[in-house]
Amino acid sequence: DSMVKARMSVEGVCGGRLPGAGFGGACRAMVREDALERVLAEVPPRYREFVGANAPPPTLFIVRSADGATIR
Repeated sequence: DSMVKARMSVEGVCGGRLPGAGFGGACRAMVREDALERVLAEVPPRYREFVGANAPPPTLFIVRSADGATIR
């Protein structure tokens, strides 16, 4: 929940999801292309504001969607 709050507080984040079995180990976010650098810079310190300064910083990855599997 803290990561969701942190990322949704940054302009350019359009939404996201917490996949998995509810352990809170990962989340995905849809981010506008022009907001990527801002998200990478602002989310980690905002996340640590929510969970405490002694928490390890989150690791963020940029991935882009691609076409899924097809049958020809």
